[in-house]
Amino acid sequence: MTIYRKQDDAAQAASGQASINGPRSGRPRPPGPEEQRGTTTGGNLSGKDSPKGPTLGQQLRGPRFWVTLIVLLVLNQLLVPLFFPATSDRVTVSYTFFRQQIAAGNVKDITSQADTVQGTFKQAVPDPAPPAGQAAKPYTKFATNLPSFVDPQQFEPLLLKQGVEINARSL
Repeated sequence: MTIYRKQDDAAQAASGQASINGPRSGRPRPPGPEEQRGTTTGGNLSGKDSPKGPTLGQQLRGPRFWVTLIVLLVLNQLLVPLFFPATSDRVTVSYTFFRQQIAAGNVKDITSQADTVQGTFKQAVPDPAPPAGQAAKPYTKFATNLPSFVDPQQFEPLLLKQGVEINARSL
């Protein structure tokens, strides 16, 4: 058999066709130490020719990232209040109740911003409108809204007369 192969190789050499894989043209040459197994082109040992995944920048621009981000944000907005309910240390009172506490001398200080007033009572007062079926908890911090008919020029002297400290904030 080797005689026939040598004759085939001699015929290819005479016709100008050299065998790429050497004398055995029917079977590919096994990879050498400079080539990686399973590749057909000459590779290197460092593996720099291997295909790589998308870069971080490409991943951030893809729709899959943004859909995942939006889903996580929606889940965050739904689950955080469920597992960590907000505890309020400030009770919302009516304007009438607020005026009664001013007249009783129980308001220590207030901070106003537009028509919203927040402040501190000198003595804790029970919630005037507790949730149904629950006992009224005492509060020292309060919030109320001033009605549109309240005249600031008459309201401020009342506060000063009762010794209420006034702090005003602007938006």
